[in-house]
Amino acid sequence: MEHIAIGKTVEDAVAQALQEKGWDYAEIDIEVLDHGKRGFLKKRPAIVRLTRKEISDRKTLEENVLHFLEQIQKEEESREDTVLVEISSEPEPDVSSYYWEGDTLILPKDAFQKPLYLHPPRFTILYQNGIAVNEPFLLDPAVSIVRTVPGEQLEDWSEIYVSEDEMEVSIRLKEEAAYECIPVILHYSDRAELHFDEIEKKTIPFSSGDVYEHLQRRGIVYGINFDGIASWVDGKQSRTLPMIIAAGKPKQDGEDTQFLPLYGKSDKRMEETTETIDWFALQDVGSVKAGEKILEIVPPTEGRNGFTVYGTPILAEPGKPLPLALGPGTRKTDSGRYVVAAFDGRPEYKNKQIRVYPVYIHPGDLTLKTGSIKFNGDVIIKGNVTDGLGVKATGNVLVHGSVTYGRIIADGDIHVQQNVIGSHLVAGGNTAFYQTLAYRLEDILSGLQYICQAYAQLSRSAAFSTNDLRNTGLGRLVKLLVETKLQNFESNILSLCSFYAEQPGEKPREATAWLERIRQLFIGLGPFQIQSIHPIEELHASGTTLMQTFRQYAAKSSHIVSNYVHHSTLQASGKITIIGLGAYNSNLFAGDDITVIGKNGIVRGGKLEAGNKITVQELGGVAEVKTLACVQRQEGEILADTVYPGVTIQIKQMRHEVKKAGRLAQFKINHKTGKLDTFMLKQGEETQWK
Repeated sequence: MEHIAIGKTVEDAVAQALQEKGWDYAEIDIEVLDHGKRGFLKKRPAIVRLTRKEISDRKTLEENVLHFLEQIQKEEESREDTVLVEISSEPEPDVSSYYWEGDTLILPKDAFQKPLYLHPPRFTILYQNGIAVNEPFLLDPAVSIVRTVPGEQLEDWSEIYVSEDEMEVSIRLKEEAAYECIPVILHYSDRAELHFDEIEKKTIPFSSGDVYEHLQRRGIVYGINFDGIASWVDGKQSRTLPMIIAAGKPKQDGEDTQFLPLYGKSDKRMEETTETIDWFALQDVGSVKAGEKILEIVPPTEGRNGFTVYGTPILAEPGKPLPLALGPGTRKTDSGRYVVAAFDGRPEYKNKQIRVYPVYIHPGDLTLKTGSIKFNGDVIIKGNVTDGLGVKATGNVLVHGSVTYGRIIADGDIHVQQNVIGSHLVAGGNTAFYQTLAYRLEDILSGLQYICQAYAQLSRSAAFSTNDLRNTGLGRLVKLLVETKLQNFESNILSLCSFYAEQPGEKPREATAWLERIRQLFIGLGPFQIQSIHPIEELHASGTTLMQTFRQYAAKSSHIVSNYVHHSTLQASGKITIIGLGAYNSNLFAGDDITVIGKNGIVRGGKLEAGNKITVQELGGVAEVKTLACVQRQEGEILADTVYPGVTIQIKQMRHEVKKAGRLAQFKINHKTGKLDTFMLKQGEETQWK
């Protein structure tokens, strides 16, 4: 029969078990499961197992008692004996105790019966013969151990720190003053070790008033946290971690004039579709009625000064009055506090300008019965745009169906959710037109500059004098340069003239005259009529002015999105994105990027011309359909998952004819060599290019 007993000590546990069970010492065997822990800091009960013997095996009571006492004595001697002396109690010297007397460690007489190793505490600094102890060492009986004891001043106990910006004051106890350092002796068979338990002190010898007086002496007068100081002094907060006991007040600069839109706005897109498609700001935007408040004008505020912990003012900057531009469809109230809509429409606040766009929603197809639409604002066609009809809008245009042999011109974005067949779409209005003109003009102007530079070099050459040029004619030199050094010069001029002529509407007279003049001088036999360099220099100068003007007009980016394009022309000052089958026998011009993605993403026949980048899934076809992909900027690139023979790649003036089908193709100009680099895997090749 067994019984488990628990007590403060082994003896206590055994005594309680015997009393509870009514057994005698002579009847039991005792097994100590846990001796327990005794000390100032840690206490753990002792646990014993009592087993009652058979009667035949029982010994006399006296034998059991002697056996038990001998067992306890041996086990107690073999265990690590920990003696903790609380420093604040200052016990009387004793031969079996270790304690501090002032700053000196007092050791008992029998401390050196075995080698005694001292392990220094973590925070309290101990000294041996005036040298700080950093590592364990064998203690010499002739050497005294001394600790640092803080003085009587607050500065001796604590660190009070003011931040660099003078906005915070923190306090913490110094590590050497924060802890009670209690000696703990551990006995082993061959040695003894002297360790130290460090306990954060419960009390400190100064009050909240002492801390406050110290702050006053240092000139700290603002934002003092009296409750925080009291909590820190009383030990309710850890004294070893920095605690903020004073805080300044940051300044609050005044706010500039605020313009607060008052109309509802939703980011819900017009139609649910794949998350990867950006609908280019065609959103379900809240509309307003005439007379409705659409913007609140909040005047600037003065701001509030701040203060450092020393009470020094921190001056706040007053807010600035900001102007507001009132666009079409808006007016201010008599008080000037609000802007109201002058008519029904869609409000838009951008770049400190407020305006109201009327939104025209056509409920079905655009047919001969309804006629075409011209509207100053956004237009939404719920159906299709059919043969010969069109839309011209100063805002965005959304067509829920298809556009067939129609024309759409918008100053904003164009989104056709179905197909574009035999149609002409322009997003960005004149912006798209001017942007394309600027790109193409840049190439022609580079050719004119090359001719002027070549003439200047030849004029300075002794082997080729001006008289020679006069005798042979400058026109022959120009014709020679065009045919040998500027092989794409004539085709670029013809392409620009053709593009210019195809554009509907009124065109700039200066551009019309410039194109007519350059065509006369450089196409066919035109160069032979050139007698001097001056007409070429004048063309270069006036063309540069035109290009700069066009680029100023082309600051806005408008975009086109469609599902499928066939036999159509698309122009956008921003991006063109085809998200379905692709583009067939069509001409796409984009000031930014052209992206043909989706289920097929095929471009077959026609021309792609982008400012920055072209990305398609399949470029050209197995039947070697003639297809041109052109990027206008030097740093541009063309990417295609699959490319076929018959495709012409052009970046700036660099051209490459694709002769073999390939995959994962990339084309871009190497800025080190100035040549067009081509990266492409052969059909069926598995190794990826890098």
